[in-house]
Amino acid sequence: MRMYVVKDPLYEQFKIEPFVQHNFKIISIEHKTFPDGEEYIRFCNEVEKGTYTVILRGFPEQNANIFRGILIVDTLKDLGIEDIILVWPYLPYARQDKRFLPGEAISATTLVKTFFLLGVSKLITVDVHNENAFKQFGSSVLNVTTERLWADYIASKYHRDEVAIIAPDRGRESFVRKVSDYAGVEYYVFEKRRDPKTGKILGHSPIDQESIKTAINYIKCFIVLDDIIATGGTIANVAKWLRGEGFKGKIAVYGTHGLFLEDAANRLLLSGVDEMATTDTVSNPFVRDELSVSRLIVSKILEMMGDKNGKFE
Repeated sequence: MRMYVVKDPLYEQFKIEPFVQHNFKIISIEHKTFPDGEEYIRFCNEVEKGTYTVILRGFPEQNANIFRGILIVDTLKDLGIEDIILVWPYLPYARQDKRFLPGEAISATTLVKTFFLLGVSKLITVDVHNENAFKQFGSSVLNVTTERLWADYIASKYHRDEVAIIAPDRGRESFVRKVSDYAGVEYYVFEKRRDPKTGKILGHSPIDQESIKTAINYIKCFIVLDDIIATGGTIANVAKWLRGEGFKGKIAVYGTHGLFLEDAANRLLLSGVDEMATTDTVSNPFVRDELSVSRLIVSKILEMMGDKNGKFE
């Protein structure tokens, strides 16, 4: 069956070339915004039968992105397309993945359910905040992880004995451990320190302080690796701790989804960070071509379609 790809016209950062290399036919969309802010889309090509991959921007302007996605998907269904794979590299609302207080909307699952009700066959995302939140959808929601991508990037830039990776909190330990195993480098884990009375976060410190204090004497670069770089507060605390302990080497901050909210880049630089790099799931000044997730997504789609030999190495 012929494969087609439709990309949100506002998602300029995302690379489409790996899809073209594997014979996906590009379907163009005309888009405009009316003076009152309402969205307009029109398919410029004839919509032929086949499997359609729809790639949506997740950030910024999440609500407009979601509605534009609804227009794209529903129009395809209305034009007779049965098989639609939705690719949302940065999934909006994914951090509201459980009911923290009574009566709250679980926004992450509401969003996904909406698109399945529209007729999407599969949803693919990248390094989603909590993969377990989508278990109810079974194999219909696929989370592409980037451990190998980061390991290859780190191995290409640093000697393994001179670099170490830091998980900024316990929630990222499993991911960072896999990256460190693939890259053959050390890793350390930080945790939040809270006021025992108020619960307010006072700062961050390593779980094994003695080991990392020893590593400061020979490590030339610490890489703080996270899934989302939002305000940068947690990562800045990690950098401040390292500098406070006398670390004079390089501190790099790597993240899958670079939102950089509330002047986060400057906050990180002022805390002692020297370098920032992200994938291309979200447009920002620190996207690196080598970290594009497009190849991972094409590989996952080809694997789903039974094309084992078409996977990227």
